[in-house]
Amino acid sequence: MGAGPFTSNPAANPASSPAGGTLSLTFSAKPDSPLVNPALVIEGWGRAPARLTLDGRTLEPEVDFKLGYRQTLAGEDLIVWLPHESTSAANLQIEAR
Repeated sequence: MGAGPFTSNPAANPASSPAGGTLSLTFSAKPDSPLVNPALVIEGWGRAPARLTLDGRTLEPEVDFKLGYRQTLAGEDLIVWLPHESTSAANLQIEAR
């Protein structure tokens, strides 16, 4: 994640993962600071499809999450949108497949 504080703007929160790798994130949500529909930009991911697991449950593409790709001068980034709300910690894994 970026060096500064997390914001609701996904472009301000880039993460990096080597192409073909796995990225693991823990969202520290709580009742007074809930997790609401996170969007992530994963720089340098490439064009590989992704498999997402949330708290041990494999998510269904186009049902449980949306993916997009952004071409940049440095390569291709993966954009993930997860329509999910939580008031407790949530563990997300994004794996290239």
